[in-house]
Amino acid sequence: MKKFKSKDFIRGWIIGDFTPSIIKTKNFEVCYRTEVPSKIQPHYHKKGEEITIVLRGESIINNESMISGDIFVLYPNEIVQGEIIKETEIIVIRPYSNTEDKYECISK
Repeated sequence: MKKFKSKDFIRGWIIGDFTPSIIKTKNFEVCYRTEVPSKIQPHYHKKGEEITIVLRGESIINNESMISGDIFVLYPNEIVQGEIIKETEIIVIRPYSNTEDKYECISK
């Protein structure tokens, strides 16, 4: 057995094509982290879906309230935006791993 601390990984990404990672793979990504109240910078991904499981907390994602037990799926090129209302603990899963597949939406 080997024990890890989530704080030792970059923004909670524990599995994927990252350094460090528990399992280094290009096949999928897993993230576990806690988000503090803040605005979410609008962004999107061009590749596969992004599945987010809300373990606890409260957020508004794309004008939908998200609380403990909610799961939402973002699809390629779908912009995600919103706000973390209360400290929110999440797990994020992607069916691929590409550290460059995040595109910020720039306000004009």
